[in-house]
Amino acid sequence: MIEWSYKITQFLPIKIDDQYVAQYVSYHTKKLNESIEHNIETWIFLHTHILYMTFIYIQLLRISQNKKEEFKYSRIWLASNEKDFIKANKSPFAFSKINEKTVFRFFRLIDFDDWTIGDISSCVNERNDLLHATWTNIEKLDQKLNKYLKNMEKVVKKSQWFLNWLFTNFLEAKIFGNWYEITHDDLELNLYIPYQFSEYELELLVRDDYSPTSKAIIDDLWFEFEQGSRECTPHRLEWETSFDYSNNNWVISLWKDKQSFEIKFSKASNRTIHVLYNDPKSIENIALAIGIKNISDIADCTNFDTSSRTRTPQKWEIVILKNIYWNYCAIKILDIKDRTRNDEKDEVTFEYVINDAWSTDFSI
Repeated sequence: MIEWSYKITQFLPIKIDDQYVAQYVSYHTKKLNESIEHNIETWIFLHTHILYMTFIYIQLLRISQNKKEEFKYSRIWLASNEKDFIKANKSPFAFSKINEKTVFRFFRLIDFDDWTIGDISSCVNERNDLLHATWTNIEKLDQKLNKYLKNMEKVVKKSQWFLNWLFTNFLEAKIFGNWYEITHDDLELNLYIPYQFSEYELELLVRDDYSPTSKAIIDDLWFEFEQGSRECTPHRLEWETSFDYSNNNWVISLWKDKQSFEIKFSKASNRTIHVLYNDPKSIENIALAIGIKNISDIADCTNFDTSSRTRTPQKWEIVILKNIYWNYCAIKILDIKDRTRNDEKDEVTFEYVINDAWSTDFSI
């Protein structure tokens, strides 16, 4: 079920610039995973419903921002106070002020029929029944949770013409040419804009497109398509880097999105360095893999102690980080420089491996 939880987050945007919305999503994702881990059925359902409605509100925000004229006239059926809430339409939670059942009507702006709208909104009616104190049917839980996922898939696939239109507009506006090597910064600036695309949506958009831009997205998001398959899985990421830990508030960000790890270093000496997890909000916990020489020797990274907020590895030691999306990263310290000990700069050099989604095994 943990893997199922990760699939839900793939429907949420790659970038969310509103700190409140980002923290809201992070909190409920974390609580969903904790509820799954402890098998608390009611809370599993509740946090799933909250994330589903957040997904719906984000979809509606994107529609309102890209179909401005149509959206302006579609508000006629709203009560006057509801019109005021979504007038600026800068936050997805503006739509939360509208009745949960009726807010789905905005999908008509991208040609959803009433049957589809009724289907994707039916979970609102079912929520109260399923949260009743006497409800204990786990089979019903599995059935309803799968319906949320199928509804999210249905919304995206029914919206595909709209997504194609957005994506085509991006391609037409940013013609880099076959000679131009598109970088992560290009995509970050022009495509990974707030509330625009999710991993799941981009996977659909680039699958059958062979433009340089689509190739750059596939490489940047580490998508790997299996022949004849509709599934997409990220590669394991392995790299070596150096970081001046006196800069950027001592924080370096490895990778991005659901596979993102913000690592905060703090000075100790030129033989050891502090690694902290409580300040970067993307990190759930941290562990020191004592006695392990190589990252590839780690068969199960959950076997190490995560009770401390700080670890102080020496050169050649390995630290394991778990982010809020339950993904794992291992870093091995290769070198440490300290300006207060006659080095030219404060610098840590390390190799790192970011595992495939949810995998705890670095030996594969």
